[in-house]
Amino acid sequence: MGLSFTEFIEVTAQHRFEPVSFEDLLEHHVEYARGIVGKVHPIEHFKKYIQYGYYPCFLENVKSYLQKLAETISLALVSDLPAVHPISYGSIEKMRLLLHIISESVPFKPNVSKLSEHIDVTRHSLINFFRYLEDLRIIQGLYPYGQGNTLMQKPEKIFLHHPNLFFALSGGQADMGEHLRELLCQSDQRD
Repeated sequence: MGLSFTEFIEVTAQHRFEPVSFEDLLEHHVEYARGIVGKVHPIEHFKKYIQYGYYPCFLENVKSYLQKLAETISLALVSDLPAVHPISYGSIEKMRLLLHIISESVPFKPNVSKLSEHIDVTRHSLINFFRYLEDLRIIQGLYPYGQGNTLMQKPEKIFLHHPNLFFALSGGQADMGEHLRELLCQSDQRD
């Protein structure tokens, strides 16, 4: 798991916020908001958090963070994945293509037939690729309510695990636009 937005502010702004009960927040939200804005600028920090604040390795070097994250994804695909799942190098390259396609259109609504044809794999392999990428915490599938996450079920939508991955996979040139809220809601539900 990565840092929450509150943890990111604590690390970068060196300011700690005390926990507040939900009931207290509801009753005194204006006072809390004024107190926070008087100490830090949440919007400024939030933009940074979305780009590079989830994984703590940004503390080593913010400028090389996205490159390091992309390299970590690549390393996970070629080293970690084959250690856990029976997968060939050719399949890993097809997973890279799949990940590129997903990252260009987040949230991604998979058409399994077209997608499996495009990356030249069977439907079964494509569903496995989704599962493998979920195991690596690179993507997160959103499955229909009440149907569970069965082994051969396709997700309704696919999200990257956190918006930081969106920036890393797009080479820092990401524009999530209207999808940011949906990405963050999906990310927060997991963590």
